[in-house]
Amino acid sequence: MNTTHTTNRTPTTPTPSPERPMNNHTNPWADEQLIEHAENINEHAQAMTRDTVIEPVFVASTLYTVLGDLHTAGFAQLLRQLGQGLTASARCYTLTEDNPERDPETSIALAVEQLRHAAHAAEELTRHLVAAQNAIAGQGHQGYHKCNQPNQPNQPQPANQGDPWAKDEEGRA
Repeated sequence: MNTTHTTNRTPTTPTPSPERPMNNHTNPWADEQLIEHAENINEHAQAMTRDTVIEPVFVASTLYTVLGDLHTAGFAQLLRQLGQGLTASARCYTLTEDNPERDPETSIALAVEQLRHAAHAAEELTRHLVAAQNAIAGQGHQGYHKCNQPNQPNQPQPANQGDPWAKDEEGRA
């Protein structure tokens, strides 16, 4: 399922207010590019999930490369920069809220706090990805995929037997 919600967007030019004039960093085309990049990340992550859903078999060298790409993606830095950009929006725009009882700057502060937590979680994720990559760094293979050969003793196990990702009856891992 394609979750892209945009088609042929035309960025709106922000209207500066007298108390919050536009600065050199306010660029509506950059906003559109940021949204497009986020949509691409979403699409690629969903594609990777779909491609690995049925009894995947990955040699360490493949997974080593994937883990390297994931841990160098810079998610923590991205999340911090998104928070900084959101904070800066209060200086550059006249902000409004759909709910008149909410203050835009309070909403920004709450979102930035959550982005800070997400950045910390991304740093933890990066540490685990690096550790997983290091754990398989020296592993190789002989290029023969024995799981697809009939009458071989080393056949893949039926789903969930010996699977560290399997869940119990109550859905807990």
